[in-house]
Amino acid sequence: MTTLAQVRTDLAGAVASTGLRCTPYLVDIVNAPCAMVMRGDFDPRFVLSGLKATYPFTVHVFMNRAAEKQTQAALDLCAAVSGTASLVTAIQDGTLWTTATIDYAQVTKISGEQVSEIGGVQYITIQLDVEVVF
Repeated sequence: MTTLAQVRTDLAGAVASTGLRCTPYLVDIVNAPCAMVMRGDFDPRFVLSGLKATYPFTVHVFMNRAAEKQTQAALDLCAAVSGTASLVTAIQDGTLWTTATIDYAQVTKISGEQVSEIGGVQYITIQLDVEVVF
């Protein structure tokens, strides 16, 4: 049976296939540009046929704020629905899910840019909400 750890690992691997460094868990130090996978709220009452569940994940993308126009252009490429830097294309490509057995992974929402501060350093970020059924 597929585990949450396997799903996190494959989701991070799919993101990393675009060239963006990604970790399956939140890390202490942000080394931008990078992404991190976080699991969202899950209601265990909604398990399909008693075997399959729909889990929400969020991919948080962090870019340095130093060159704001270039950073926003890079985030636009990440948020695009096609292209080699498209996180949507990578996440939804079932061939990149090599460890976890899933029915599908689908990006359901991409946030606008936000400025986040971590440890006194500002980053421009976006978040991708991902639904994974396994």
